[in-house]
Amino acid sequence: MLIVNCLQMFNKIWQWIKNFFQRLFGGSSSDRPRTNQTSENPQSPPPLTDTDYDFLFNELLEGIARGWTQDRILQFFEGLGERGNPAGWKDWLRRFGDRLMASRAPNVQL
Repeated sequence: MLIVNCLQMFNKIWQWIKNFFQRLFGGSSSDRPRTNQTSENPQSPPPLTDTDYDFLFNELLEGIARGWTQDRILQFFEGLGERGNPAGWKDWLRRFGDRLMASRAPNVQL
């Protein structure tokens, strides 16, 4: 049940973020200034490990407990760049839930 609630909360946050960006950048690509692009692709950061996701999720929960607003939550995910994509977070959240359910020890942090 906790996993389902976390997934629902994450989905609501992600939908709000997507809607925000659609409103913010809703114009055509020709309306945006062009950046100086080179033929070289900048190196992407390595994907997050489960340990990284665990840490970031705890940071997010602590922020929410301290009263983060939706704008602050958005800043949190913006700061992650491409690592804040919802598919990766959903996959991790499922693995996280599986680990919690398989563990005999209660998780007092959640």
